[in-house]
Amino acid sequence: MKRKRLLSLSLATAASCLAIFVVVYASVERPTPINPLLTAVTKVTLGSTADQADAAMGMPPISVTETNGYLMSPMVMLASENELAPKDKVEPFSLRKYASDAHYAVVAVRPDGRVAGKWAGSIPNER
Repeated sequence: MKRKRLLSLSLATAASCLAIFVVVYASVERPTPINPLLTAVTKVTLGSTADQADAAMGMPPISVTETNGYLMSPMVMLASENELAPKDKVEPFSLRKYASDAHYAVVAVRPDGRVAGKWAGSIPNER
């Protein structure tokens, strides 16, 4: 009698553990595939030309805008209107914008035609 009870408790425990494992495994988020645009922007080298940047991105930009800003790092630009941007270090840039699906990339080019910065991200969902 003790063996039967021990066996049924063991089977119930094993079944419960298996059920918990299945629930946890099914709820784990599957990794999303890497967007080619995000991979392409990593291939753009600082100091390269705008044409080389377009070739690395594998597409022409969807827009090119002229702006003034302060490049804090190759991945962070402050607009000239931003109070944190040092006014004596603001310079002109050409922003080459690329987009695909739910992602965007921007390549900042100095007036001499050389890439000075680049960044990318996700376009927020509008609900």
